[in-house]
Amino acid sequence: MPRKPKRTVKEIAKTTTDGQVVLSPRYDEIINFVVTNPHFTQKQIAEHFGVSQNWIGLILNTDAAKIRMKEKQDLLFINAAAPLREKLHSLAHQALDKMADRLDEINDPELIREIMESALDRMGFIPAKPGAPAQSPLGLQQNNIYISSPEDLAKARSIMQRVQESRLIESPAEALSHDPPAENP
Repeated sequence: MPRKPKRTVKEIAKTTTDGQVVLSPRYDEIINFVVTNPHFTQKQIAEHFGVSQNWIGLILNTDAAKIRMKEKQDLLFINAAAPLREKLHSLAHQALDKMADRLDEINDPELIREIMESALDRMGFIPAKPGAPAQSPLGLQQNNIYISSPEDLAKARSIMQRVQESRLIESPAEALSHDPPAENP
């Protein structure tokens, strides 16, 4: 029986004249199978395509195959997860609208308080423990950076020193003026 010629990694991907790496149709089919069946082992994939497990490992570990798998996984995510997220948002909006419509009919202040707290809690505005500060819903932190010139710092230090020395300030305007206070003769 004649022996099959050995396949090389060069068969997996070819570079076009504009520098794009393109997988051959056979290997693109393997990549499609791997992406749509992520729970399959390399052995099962090899059996499905009638090749060795080592060959599948070689294909899947090339840079071109990894890039192509990532592209296909991203495409699957966009086509599957994004519509699901939109449906969940729509469902949440519908439920909130119905709750808002029925809120006018509710006369129990305890139930109204419970609904309000539940909504605020889901948005991240109710502290987890009594006495704990409310957190922003996204956990954002704001950092303020102030830049002062050496002259501004010298003026501020001068004012602080005068206030500390006098301990009695006749008027706030006098303490904050840029000129030192006039001394009595």
